[in-house]
Amino acid sequence: MKKTKYLIWKNPACDGINPKWRKITGEEFYALVRLPESKGRYFIKLHSILDDGSDGAIVIEATKADYVQWRKDKDHSCYIRKQSQASGIKAVSYHAFENDEGKVSFASLSVRSTCREDMSWIL
Repeated sequence: MKKTKYLIWKNPACDGINPKWRKITGEEFYALVRLPESKGRYFIKLHSILDDGSDGAIVIEATKADYVQWRKDKDHSCYIRKQSQASGIKAVSYHAFENDEGKVSFASLSVRSTCREDMSWIL
């Protein structure tokens, strides 16, 4: 698993418009976010896209609007995961059933026969 990379804007006043990026270390990042003058700067953590995490995560500076949307999506994902764990019900994305052409097929969905009639309106 690779280390996390940290990318900040060279000019914090650019507000995300054609930013020039600067790579910093984890120690520099944590020192930066503790500074009072860093108030109002926002960062998003992009996790590894590989299952084994070998490409590492990236923390990037973002606009407030991008941060708010990212945080909303992250909180929703955490809520769904916690509810699934607590209830024993697994939430599955609708997109999980898309084929290469973008068509949806529920043929692989295993549903108990006693529930099939109740769920027919979903399909």
